Amino acid sequence: MMVALVFTLIAKRGKRGSRQNASSNDKGTSSFIDERMQDDSGDTRSLKPNIQKMRIINESRFLDDDASKNEAVASKLADLEVENARLKEENLKLKMRGQKKAENLAAYHEGNKSARMATRRRRKAKLAVNLPGNSNDNTKNKRTGKPKGKNGGGFKSPKKIDREVEWRLTRCPRCGKLLECSRPVGSWHHVIIDVVELEHGMYLESVRHVIFRYRCPGCHQLVAKNFGHLARMHYGIGLISLVMEDRLDRRGTWDGIRGTLIRFFAGRKSPEIIPTIVTFIDWMERWEPQVRAVFEAFRAAVKDTSFAHVDETGVPMDGKNHWLWIVVTGHVILYLASESRGHETIKDIFDGYNGILISDFWTAYNKLDAEQQKCLAHLVKDLKVLECKAIDRRDSIEKKLAGDCKAVLDADGDDVDAEPAKTRRGRPPKQLEPLTGDERTKFEADVAQQAKVIKQVQWLRDFFGAAWTDGDMGWKTPKNKRISREEAVRRMKVLIERIRADGVASQDIERLLKRMEKFAPNLFTYLDTPGIPPDNNLAEREIRPFVIQRKISANFVNPDVFEIYAMLMSIYHTGLKQKVPFRDMLRLLHENDVDGILTLLKLPAPSPPPPPDIDAGVHV
Repeated sequence: MMVALVFTLIAKRGKRGSRQNASSNDKGTSSFIDERMQDDSGDTRSLKPNIQKMRIINESRFLDDDASKNEAVASKLADLEVENARLKEENLKLKMRGQKKAENLAAYHEGNKSARMATRRRRKAKLAVNLPGNSNDNTKNKRTGKPKGKNGGGFKSPKKIDREVEWRLTRCPRCGKLLECSRPVGSWHHVIIDVVELEHGMYLESVRHVIFRYRCPGCHQLVAKNFGHLARMHYGIGLISLVMEDRLDRRGTWDGIRGTLIRFFAGRKSPEIIPTIVTFIDWMERWEPQVRAVFEAFRAAVKDTSFAHVDETGVPMDGKNHWLWIVVTGHVILYLASESRGHETIKDIFDGYNGILISDFWTAYNKLDAEQQKCLAHLVKDLKVLECKAIDRRDSIEKKLAGDCKAVLDADGDDVDAEPAKTRRGRPPKQLEPLTGDERTKFEADVAQQAKVIKQVQWLRDFFGAAWTDGDMGWKTPKNKRISREEAVRRMKVLIERIRADGVASQDIERLLKRMEKFAPNLFTYLDTPGIPPDNNLAEREIRPFVIQRKISANFVNPDVFEIYAMLMSIYHTGLKQKVPFRDMLRLLHENDVDGILTLLKLPAPSPPPPPDIDAGVHV
């Protein structure tokens, strides 16, 4: 306890001493500051100027710091502007580089267009060589299985088989040896799904074909029933015909056709038994050689006709514009797919043509070496359009003039007996302002001008409309009661002189008058040739089904597939014209019987190509 008390007293004394030393130090510091701030006279009033100087020095120091910061910001901003300008230049260079690449790519495609066309021609020539009946027809050693490049998966057989058919041979198809005493050495089965037509409706049938193999005792070869094209297909002619008719006649889409088949035949439980869209397209590609042979016979048959209607329409082909041409005769309807709208597409068809070509005023037809009848329906249609525009313009101006008269009466207040206008909800009608004298004069002159347009158009319409009447210019009038082509041209020139003497009312009428003068010899060809119509309506009607298909499909992708589609349309619509069922022609295509199709359509078979000159290949 004593030791703790001694240490406590020593600590208290130490604290007291530290306090005294601190107070003495503070006094010394304050006295030092007072001495420094006093001047020589000992006056302390000189302290204020010194404080002000210190403040000015501090403020100037702060201003210098702000100026340096502003200079740094300005320098950084200038650097950023330079960097921004550099980035803009680089961006512009990249854009120009991309534009240059696009131009080079377009130039490459344009430059290689001829090469692509040559490749397509070689492919067609190769297919022509392998047409049925040619000596180079080599169908052996074909690759089996799915087509190259197609997705796998294979065909899924239906769970329910409706019936089973066995195929046995009694005679060897190779050597003709009888097989009655031979036993089958094996068998394999093939399932075909087809549509069976009833008296009312149709149903889907699954048939399992059991094919037996035999060892021929004569040629010692394995032989069995040959199914032809159906050996590599799981769908019958009835189903294929149903799909193609829905596509060609009812203009359905592939997806819509498959959805209809699933809904009516398969249901949601087994949609896999319905063929896919790729299968639909494979059907067309598989029969391309036979279809092309029939199509070439159609082309040859056009040359022997007395007249032909020609027209064309655009086809959107994967971002580019292709064309579909149509040639309609009394027996054949020909659809031609082409990348061009020029006359080269149909030049070979009408080379040396002795009939009459009926077409519109498209310049490509003028380059064909054939007598022509220009479509008067197109000319009358253009005149109707001008008349309707003139009538609408005249009625609109007359309405404005009538409104101007009412506005003048309302402004003068002369219409005192008029009934007060009924109040209407909503925004009040716009008040009409009276026209000035110049405006009214201009409108009245415009009304007179439109009346003149209507008068001249009606003169022309009455003249060319006589082609569809019973008068002396009617195309159904007996020839002995018609006027000649020269007399019709003379009447037209008299009418044109009358219009020019009256003063041509508009530039559109002048344009049509020049067209009439240019094509005068080809406007009345029908008067000298009985049975030739003065219009191209037949081609317009036959091309309309495809126009509807184009609106539904909106776009086509593959030019080769579209070419096959155009040839199939030719066969289908020609058969429809000749009242031949498409299923019968499809069955003959399956049997490679091109001549049978031409016989059904009452068309001559194409002449075979000339034999090669053997002596030309011998070198002495």
